[in-house]
Amino acid sequence: MSDSQVREHVRQALHKEYSEVTASWRFFTQIRFTLLAFAATLLSGLFAGYHYILANAASLGDLEVMAVIGVPSFGALATCAILLTEWRTRRLYGSCLVRGIQIEDALGLSNGHLHQIWEVPKILWIGSHTLAIGFIYVVVFGAWGFLYLRAVTLATWRLWNAFVH
Repeated sequence: MSDSQVREHVRQALHKEYSEVTASWRFFTQIRFTLLAFAATLLSGLFAGYHYILANAASLGDLEVMAVIGVPSFGALATCAILLTEWRTRRLYGSCLVRGIQIEDALGLSNGHLHQIWEVPKILWIGSHTLAIGFIYVVVFGAWGFLYLRAVTLATWRLWNAFVH
């Protein structure tokens, strides 16, 4: 094979890899936002269940204390699982972005699509989508922590009153 044939073969291989990398990048982008929508749906349902438990405490009896502690516990665990999935997806997303930029550089596309994405200015000069998504999950996790502590305090108060009276 001549030198020009080798270069053309490498160029074709890079084009093929670039297609695979950008398809994977789009897939991971879709997963990140689908996961965020799933998290919002799941956690909204759990918050609604928590509110239902509080509104119907009298009819639930002893089950109420377990439910009031159980729902925030499950919510915190679900949020942790979603955060771990987001973290892994973000890592794969980032590796696709970096590899795509390397391929663009090798093909001489210094102003390619993935370069443009990499160099997008920060939103409101303070952060990226990743930072915003992380902030959402931290707030949700904090809400579950607050509800869990509130539930434990409520259960402790009820136990204290039961023993005192």
